[in-house]
Amino acid sequence: MLHFSNNLEYYIKTRAIQEISNEMEARLKDIAANSGEATTSTDMEDLIEIHEDYIKKIMRMCFLESKYKTVHELIEKIL
Repeated sequence: MLHFSNNLEYYIKTRAIQEISNEMEARLKDIAANSGEATTSTDMEDLIEIHEDYIKKIMRMCFLESKYKTVHELIEKIL
């Protein structure tokens, strides 16, 4: 049981959160580098899109989407 919970925690921290956060950071740096070429509204729209993508990916990788409901319930039962 301890092995399962440790591996689940490791997966969530490294694969889900860290990997997606690094991807988001790279996209934000691209926006910052190109900020002189775009308008403020475009920058804000890009930020919103990046944030929405971030949330969707976190939800998917942490089994929180509705299509992963069965997996999520099984994990809850195990823990």
